[in-house]
Amino acid sequence: MNYYSDDLVEAIIERSEEEGVCNEIDILRGNTNLLFLYYARHMMNGGYVNRITCDEDMKFAYYCIDPANFSITSCPSAMAYTKVFDSRTRITNYYVLLICTKPNCRNLGYASALLDGFIQNCKHECDQKNARLKKETSLRYTAKIILSSVESAVTYYEHVGFKWTRKCLQEYPELLKYERYEQGKEYFMMEYDVEAPAW
Repeated sequence: MNYYSDDLVEAIIERSEEEGVCNEIDILRGNTNLLFLYYARHMMNGGYVNRITCDEDMKFAYYCIDPANFSITSCPSAMAYTKVFDSRTRITNYYVLLICTKPNCRNLGYASALLDGFIQNCKHECDQKNARLKKETSLRYTAKIILSSVESAVTYYEHVGFKWTRKCLQEYPELLKYERYEQGKEYFMMEYDVEAPAW
């Protein structure tokens, strides 16, 4: 089952004494940072991981084996993402910056379960916005999930429903906040159009 950092922080605020809230949120963020550093240590630069996990605006999704109780030690896979809403176009862009899995849990389907749940959550958020909007106008909210893939994972993402855009990383300023553009490096930009059900 997926858990989301925004929901976890909200639960901390609701259940904790006022003076302990900041400390509990800091513990969650610190544990999240350690999880990503450990899971990605053989694949990614620690500085890149720290830039992402230490950003206070970053959001996280965790796949937890125990659906009833969240524990970061029961999360074999996790994702870091940002969410940018364009009020002019009514499109929410979800930029996935990092998906990683515990080394001894790779190739067991945990990252796929995390991504599938994340896609469903994005659809659900669109549905909720559109249900509120339906009463006022015929316009609709839509969403897109965007990520930069390594070459070996392109076919996996295509199988899930992502499309290879052939755009350059430089066309995604939100990703460039974290990822350094290297001249001559090939970037595989993938997009997933989130389709909410028709009215």
